[in-house]
Amino acid sequence: MASDYRQARAIRAFRRCHATTIARWRCRTGTGWKALKLYLTAGQTVKSFEETNEQTYRHILKYLNIHELVAVGIKNRVFDDDVCFNFWGDVLVQHADETAAVIDYEIETEGVPSAAFFQLRELSAEWTERARIWREKQAKRQNAK
Repeated sequence: MASDYRQARAIRAFRRCHATTIARWRCRTGTGWKALKLYLTAGQTVKSFEETNEQTYRHILKYLNIHELVAVGIKNRVFDDDVCFNFWGDVLVQHADETAAVIDYEIETEGVPSAAFFQLRELSAEWTERARIWREKQAKRQNAK
């Protein structure tokens, strides 16, 4: 009972923090993902993006840290994996994929072995597979009709 209460409090607190961060992210760097994507598509490096767009880069890192917090919370059983997957699954995986170059850059700059976004990388891989299996099941159900 006490564990359920603590988990509910943690989830409520996290939702408030997550909603606030998302709102700030969208207001401050509504084009942050696009700017990064355009920059990398033009053949530029993450390092040069960090140097020329420092504030946007920091916002991207802060946002990725929120996803890392979700992943750590799931690993430590503070957050329910199924609830989080249904709520954040698509966004977390999409953002981890879209910022893979940033995550790789942070791993490179941190040194070996790197713990940069470790739980996020693990969870993203797990949820990607989980979503693939779900899509296959849905396709089989549609074909069976």
